[in-house]
Amino acid sequence: QTYGDNAAVDTTTLGINTTLTTGTASGDNITFTSKLDSDGDVLRTLDLVAENVIFNGVVGVTKDLGAIDITGNLDLNAAIGNGAAIGAASLTVSLTSDIGAAVTTSGAQMYRGATVLSPAGITNLTGSLVTFEGTLAGASSDDEALTVTGNATFGNGAADDVVLTGSDKALEVSGTTTIVTDTITTSGTQTYTGAVTLNTSTTLTAASDTITFSSTVNAADTTDKDLTFGSGTGTVTFTGAVGAVSTNLGTITNIASQTLIFADAVTATTIANYGTLLFNATSAKTISSNITDNGTTVLQVINSGNGVAPGIITFSGNIVADTITIGTTANAGSALFNGSVTHSGTSNINIVGGDHADEDSLANFANTVTVSAITL
Repeated sequence: QTYGDNAAVDTTTLGINTTLTTGTASGDNITFTSKLDSDGDVLRTLDLVAENVIFNGVVGVTKDLGAIDITGNLDLNAAIGNGAAIGAASLTVSLTSDIGAAVTTSGAQMYRGATVLSPAGITNLTGSLVTFEGTLAGASSDDEALTVTGNATFGNGAADDVVLTGSDKALEVSGTTTIVTDTITTSGTQTYTGAVTLNTSTTLTAASDTITFSSTVNAADTTDKDLTFGSGTGTVTFTGAVGAVSTNLGTITNIASQTLIFADAVTATTIANYGTLLFNATSAKTISSNITDNGTTVLQVINSGNGVAPGIITFSGNIVADTITIGTTANAGSALFNGSVTHSGTSNINIVGGDHADEDSLANFANTVTVSAITL
């Protein structure tokens, strides 16, 4: 079934809720080579059953549709909506999706099969919840990045990898993120603005680029979930609390020379440190984790603004690090170590004051300290 032959000028209009069926055998396609709209203020639903559903013209830009439900594969070559205008109430695809344009819905988008992003540049998906139940990848010939405006779920199982590699392929989610896959890899930045929930242990890799968590990061339940950062990933910033009493993480692992920046409390079993851990909070926080030394490692505490006394960062677990630094010449820090502080080789503790009379760096040790030197 083919509707229209010129996507620039032809329009197909739905006057009622519509079901189109060709079957799902090879070659049973439904193709819109036209614009597609509802006929008025009523959002007309569209159920499509075919091997492939192909949109070559824009959908719902003049009059948006209701729910679009596709039983088959989606080949999207023109936008559903235009970002400012909603194109449909929702979109569900039962099999694979080749997304070559933006999709804007007022409700959810559900991509149940493997999804490929095929346009060069940024693919913008806007909806209340965008879910990828299969793998998610970029086409090898183009530079695809993904921006989700709304909440997002990646994967329906550990093997549903997200792989956006090539040239500067970034991933950005404005709302909450649920991670069900064990792998998210990008060649650009990863930015998670809302709360992140780990349904499984996962590895995040942003090759030579940064990862930013602007809200909390938690496990989905009481079963510890590990968070690992893959080879080549740049600085990772945690703005919100990491873990909680009933949703704590298992092991957080960085890579050699990588910096993890924590601005709030951390509730995890272990931080396996291969690089630098910077605890940079503006008030008292607790770090419950044991911290292990797995290379040339640094632990630094900076937790005050200019001209104010620092709040105390309390380390509840045992700490192993090559270098521990409390404060800098610009900002003071204060740390309480309730567990033991040791080293696997040569270790130094440096306590440095801030640049104001009210800033005094302080380190309190409530347990065994085994280091090479303490410098004030």
